[in-house]
Amino acid sequence: MSRRLTRHALADWLEAAQIEGLDKVHAGIMYSIPWDEHGSGSEYSCQAVVNIRPRRETRIAGGGLGPPNGQKMITSGAEVRIYFRSADPDWLAAQDAFDDICEAIVKQIRAGGRTLGRPDDILSAGEFEAGIVQDNAEPAADAGGVMFASCQVRFEIQEVINT
Repeated sequence: MSRRLTRHALADWLEAAQIEGLDKVHAGIMYSIPWDEHGSGSEYSCQAVVNIRPRRETRIAGGGLGPPNGQKMITSGAEVRIYFRSADPDWLAAQDAFDDICEAIVKQIRAGGRTLGRPDDILSAGEFEAGIVQDNAEPAADAGGVMFASCQVRFEIQEVINT
């Protein structure tokens, strides 16, 4: 599976989960978040982008000269960047809503569907050396008082390919 297909599989899988409060999952890094194009109509808006970070390949060599030596394990660092904005003047309520969305994304990764809906290509997601790392940035406001918050959820995706 290519880097492109891995990004799209992850974005499609998160989008299909219909996480409450998550308005859109983009299958790649955006120049800017299209806040006006996707929104739930509430005072909160949340979108995520998927990024595939370093990928490493290792040969699977458990059977001497024959198969499965024609296989490789590809481990990709996956990153879901979550962006949130709120016009609610109650920052605590907004942060609670944001935390709920971030936790739902982590729960989705942790709970199941670890093949991202692509068992033919993806061996597992979220499991291996890195575990699941959640890193929330401190919320900030623009001049109009709109709160912006962001979070990165990082984990690994593993796939096996025949070479």
